[in-house]
Amino acid sequence: DQIYLAGGSTLVLSDCTKTGKIIGSKVKSGSGGVAYVKNGTLSVYDITLTGGSATTGGAIVVDKDGTLNLYSGEISGNHVTNGKGGAIYIKSGGVVNIYGGTIKDNHVYSGNGGAIYVEAGGTLNLFGGEISGNNGNKSGGAIFLNKTDNKGGTVNMYGGTIANNTAQKGGVIYSECGGTINLAGGTISGNKATNGDGGVINMAGGTV
Repeated sequence: DQIYLAGGSTLVLSDCTKTGKIIGSKVKSGSGGVAYVKNGTLSVYDITLTGGSATTGGAIVVDKDGTLNLYSGEISGNHVTNGKGGAIYIKSGGVVNIYGGTIKDNHVYSGNGGAIYVEAGGTLNLFGGEISGNNGNKSGGAIFLNKTDNKGGTVNMYGGTIANNTAQKGGVIYSECGGTINLAGGTISGNKATNGDGGVINMAGGTV
């Protein structure tokens, strides 16, 4: 069953043995195969979130006033068949902070954002950890920044690694008009755009 956080609630997922898994499913709502965070905070330590399937956010959707903190552990093996965000979908007003851990081997089979899809008004902060081996099919092997009314999503990269992600356009990041990308640290390597458009970043507009 899906984990649903709302009303200012807080949930910490942790496993001291570092071997635990939470296995998601194909959710009826179509959003967040493992968890849906709205007006609440989900923190993840030393546990694997896997097996989620949805049309938005294969593993997790972070909605308005929701926060996801990934400190360690893994978000892997989740998928979207025809939609957005193989692992995580950040809606307007949602915030995801990645301090450590790994987001890997998530897939969008027809759509955008192999690992993470950031809706206009959503924010992704990368302080550490690794985003690797994700496939965004159309655009954004690792990250896709959406626009609405010429306002886009935001990604701030202060540390961490983004490596070996693949999409037709924007092996690392694809940004629609209005998106904001702040690169202040970290490592980006080995990503691929299969049609040759932006092995690292493909921008239809916005700010770097």
